[in-house]
Amino acid sequence: MEPTRDRLPTGRTGQGNTMQITPIRLCTAAGLAMLAAASAAAGQPTAEYLVQQSEIAVLTDADGVSESAAATGFAPFVATLDRQVPFTIGGVSGTNISVASISCTFDQELGVRGRARLQSNGGDVPGAGTIFGNADVVIDCTVQINIETPFRVRVDTEEAGGSAEFERIEFSLVRSDGHVVVTSTMAPDLREFDRRGILPPGTYRFVYDASLTSAIESCNRDVDVRFEINDECPSDWDESGGIDGDDIAAFFTDWQTGNADIDQSGGTDGDDIAYFFERWQVGC
Repeated sequence: MEPTRDRLPTGRTGQGNTMQITPIRLCTAAGLAMLAAASAAAGQPTAEYLVQQSEIAVLTDADGVSESAAATGFAPFVATLDRQVPFTIGGVSGTNISVASISCTFDQELGVRGRARLQSNGGDVPGAGTIFGNADVVIDCTVQINIETPFRVRVDTEEAGGSAEFERIEFSLVRSDGHVVVTSTMAPDLREFDRRGILPPGTYRFVYDASLTSAIESCNRDVDVRFEINDECPSDWDESGGIDGDDIAAFFTDWQTGNADIDQSGGTDGDDIAYFFERWQVGC
């Protein structure tokens, strides 16, 4: 039996040349210039974060109570919600647990990183249905890229214990014209995701949404997400700290599996090979 999920609704409005997120449960932040105009003149990657939003939420079915905590601005966001509700229904006793914690940091030069712990536990009550524990974390940011800029999306998750009734980890990086740079829904048995490339000038929105729901068995998940920009050396594909033949081998491994769309054309093809070697030959 899969529980009914209420997603975090967000509406988007346009005002002139400024993209603005109008959240229902989240909070927004005004635009923040990351690098000065002098950096652009010097040929350095330049970007401007328009909004960033972060939230954790918990729900205990035993009492129908939900709680949430949201970020304000670009300051570090550290919060924990812990609901533990004892219940006795139809002669069945237990504790309905829903815990969510987050540590989300914003770096003007590197981007966004969020570390979260989700825990939930419920119970199966004969004749009365299932009591679920629900925990969620959302990170949502929009950035305007002014010149061609390297990027990287990394997601890692660790199963600390328990089998979930429902589990979802979704993330996407989408340009304002609808072009999808990265999108993925990680299956429970997929523990990591790593994608890099070059972002042409434009406005991009990165959204990360993780949910965990459990009933009889207590579940724990540790999730780590990073949206990085201004990668110092995108042609160091194997992250060895230098540029050599191993980077070529690592690039072609990803290219053969369709995970090397470095030029962001929407597909992995021969143009990505040329694009990669242009940067590899100059050292970065």
